Amino acid sequence: MTGKRISNRQHAICNSYCLLLIALWQLFIFPSCSNFSSNKQLIGANAPEISLPDLNGKMLSLSSLKGKPVLLHFWASWCEPCRKENPKLVSLYSKYKNVLAIYSVSLDTDKEKWLNAIANDHLDWQDHVSDLKGMNSAAAQTYHVNYIPSSFLIDKNGIIAFVNPKTEALEKALNQISKE
Repeated sequence: MTGKRISNRQHAICNSYCLLLIALWQLFIFPSCSNFSSNKQLIGANAPEISLPDLNGKMLSLSSLKGKPVLLHFWASWCEPCRKENPKLVSLYSKYKNVLAIYSVSLDTDKEKWLNAIANDHLDWQDHVSDLKGMNSAAAQTYHVNYIPSSFLIDKNGIIAFVNPKTEALEKALNQISKE
């Protein structure tokens, strides 16, 4: 079987179509690609203030935890990758609970599902908050959260040190903090 040879012109046209398809994909199919790094621009900045209802409906502000490092963590009960990450957070919190607070922002819309996920995943820290507006949460918009799970490590002075740190980087930073 012999293959047809394509001309340079056909090759150039094909490349142009491929580039166009990639651009369209980034703009319309996966729009968060265009904003993917926008929350990384927050590194080194003061953590924007957010205040959301806790499990009992009482408003809890992020700044109320200032003085120790805070992991600001966005997740939801319906998010499978979030639920798979929760055991790592539980282990991390268990190891560093004396030096770390977790301000856990749920992007759920159903309170019962949110509460059940907290219980089922053994999320034992106390600072769970949600306005139950899902991805339309003002907190998610403030931190440019386009996907979950998303997290921000905020130092004891309220400065964003890491955006979406990998577990190893987070553990290294917490090890250093716990020695200070």
